[in-house]
This record gives sequence, C-alpha cells and structure tokens, in this order.
Amino acid sequence: MGILKNKSSRPYTDPTRRQISQQLSNEGKNKHKAMVEENERLWREEMEHKNAEYKKQLEAEGWEGKEIELLSEAWSLRMIKDKENYQQDKKDAKRLTKEAEALRAKRTK
Repeated sequence: MGILKNKSSRPYTDPTRRQISQQLSNEGKNKHKAMVEENERLWREEMEHKNAEYKKQLEAEGWEGKEIELLSEAWSLRMIKDKENYQQDKKDAKRLTKEAEALRAKRTK
C-alpha cells in the first residue's frame, strides 16, 4: 500500500497518520530548502560571470584599475535590486559612475 493511501485509510487522530504527515512535511521542507540554496548559488555564479564579462568589456574600452572597480560596483548596485534601499542604490551607482568618469577625464588630459 502506498504512503498516501496508508495515511488516508487511518483515522484522523491516529499517531501513525500524524507521523506520516510530519515526515512528508519535513521531506518537503528539506527539498525546498535545497532547491532555494541551489537557485541562489546559480544566480550568484551567473552575476559573477556577467560582472567579469563587464569588466573585460570596460578594459577593452580603455578603462583602468580603480575606474573599472568603481564602474563594476555601480553595475552591481544597478543589477541587484533591493526594495528597502533601491533609491539610495541608484544614487550611489550614479555617484560611482561620475567618479569613474572624472578619474578617466583626469587621466586622459
């Protein structure tokens, strides 16, 4: 007899039925937790890869060390959105971009 059929054939207050429900609930929570962690890991890896590509692109365009770091930080603030401090992140990204542009202008004079 299958687990669910066994469970449904028992009275509602049966301890075995409660144990089966608890076991299935725990298994589901563990699977969900593992899936969430895996998705977060994949997303993090994807963002790191995109950031590395962006840095290569900036290097090819003629940006240098500190400028690339500032622009990379600005890119991260734009890509990773957080409801609580979204407006502040936009302002910070704009400020970092201006700093990088000022460094480049100063370097190329």
